[in-house]
Amino acid sequence: MAQLSGEMWIDGYGRQDARNFVQTLLQRGMRTTSIRRRLNCLSAIFNYAYAEYEIDGRNPFTRVLIAKEGADSVKRLPIDTDGLQGLYEACLATDKPLRWAIPILGETGCRIAEIIGLRRSDVSPDAISIKIIAHSARRLKTSGSERELPLVGYATVAMQKLIDTDNNDYLFPTYVRDG
Repeated sequence: MAQLSGEMWIDGYGRQDARNFVQTLLQRGMRTTSIRRRLNCLSAIFNYAYAEYEIDGRNPFTRVLIAKEGADSVKRLPIDTDGLQGLYEACLATDKPLRWAIPILGETGCRIAEIIGLRRSDVSPDAISIKIIAHSARRLKTSGSERELPLVGYATVAMQKLIDTDNNDYLFPTYVRDG
């Protein structure tokens, strides 16, 4: 933003700055849905600043029009089963535990942090289910995110490999900071 309009106080930005921002991103080839996400982030930042600094006025990044918004969307096809199986098998064939997380992610639909933050105690003794719960090294996105999930197929194989590999409390200790 500062590259387009220069550095100024938060109340110095106007509607034209928002339009210039949109135009610049369109010229760079960014899709309109991505531009909308960026505008929403900026709008939230400006709303916070307006409230925190008691600035009167209208947020210039609220309800900005983007020409032909959504018309440039591309329908993505799902990855075919053979492609997923090949990916999972390649991951399991390595000796890198982080790659073993991929079949678990793919088969459970969990968020990355939920899997990377798993503790040994979150896994059932037979490695066929996991508990996603908050703890000192990982918070959950919402209180409703707490759940128990079954592991099937490649996810079960990956989890068994993780359990057999190390005796650390965390399954991915390199990527976790407790506390």
